[in-house]
Amino acid sequence: MDSDEDDDLFVMLDSDGRIFGTSEAVDYSFQSWKKFLTLDSSFLEGLRTDCVISSFPLAEKSFWLSAETTPRMNLEKLARLIFDHHTEGLEFDSTQSGMEWWSNVSHSDKIFRAKDAYGSIDFHFDKDETLHTKHNMFVHPQLSTVTYLTDVGAPTIIFEQRISSTGDFSTSKVSKGFWASPEVGKHVKFDGRFLHGAPAEMLATESAPYTRVTFLVNIWLNHRPADISEFPDHLLSQVGNHELPRPSTVLERLPAFRVCTKTEGCAEEMSFTVTQSGDKEHTLRVKLPLGDILSKELATGALLYEEEYAAVIVEKSEENPCQKKRRLS
Repeated sequence: MDSDEDDDLFVMLDSDGRIFGTSEAVDYSFQSWKKFLTLDSSFLEGLRTDCVISSFPLAEKSFWLSAETTPRMNLEKLARLIFDHHTEGLEFDSTQSGMEWWSNVSHSDKIFRAKDAYGSIDFHFDKDETLHTKHNMFVHPQLSTVTYLTDVGAPTIIFEQRISSTGDFSTSKVSKGFWASPEVGKHVKFDGRFLHGAPAEMLATESAPYTRVTFLVNIWLNHRPADISEFPDHLLSQVGNHELPRPSTVLERLPAFRVCTKTEGCAEEMSFTVTQSGDKEHTLRVKLPLGDILSKELATGALLYEEEYAAVIVEKSEENPCQKKRRLS
């Protein structure tokens, strides 16, 4: 690697594994806005169509919008609205700060098919993908966000589980998590260092066919991830460009659940792959109160794990072969 490339990939982290110089003023707590966006049916359908154009397999990478760039279309405007909402009053280098954004469109018929399935969102860490690919480093955005454009599909699950910059887990025991079920217009944000996913294994395969659409924005301050570009000019004519509604500032109340492990039927034990988790493969073994998480009445909440082994990260070689897994058929 030449010296110019070394300079491009240089980043300084503080003792908490965050990008140096931006930690103190940022609110890293999990928060949910149930009606962050109020959209009429026509505008909503347009955003969903734009998300299809900007998602896999049509788009293979995420996109960048600098804090100094004027948005050119609806999804960039939405990314900027989210960025401004979470960075108001913060000081940062605008030339090296901005939004990494992308869309996720998951079709149940592709997730649950027996062969060549794809679309389930495994547990993972958001990170500078180039630094991870080239140097196995984990450099995270300050904040990760999800905005839901449909009411269907798997909930997002976030665990307060970190990984070091070199790919080591600080602890294998998870003590707290959160969930957010899809609701049109809902928006959630959380610490960009935390493990999260939306695994389709939580849903029964016999459920009605669905398409889950989410818009994702990672907020980066004082660091621009390498090798990501703006949305291409030649596709601008294919996406919408209108004024967005003002976001709601009303936060959602979060009920907290202490996950019991000794009462029969209280929580279901599940096992999930953790993708790109250092130089070894890992599995998340966790007990989840699926009845509560998947209920329509409790769309968002916190999970408290006080008992040992209620939620743990293990290397795949340590996985218990008797571990119960949710049936996919």
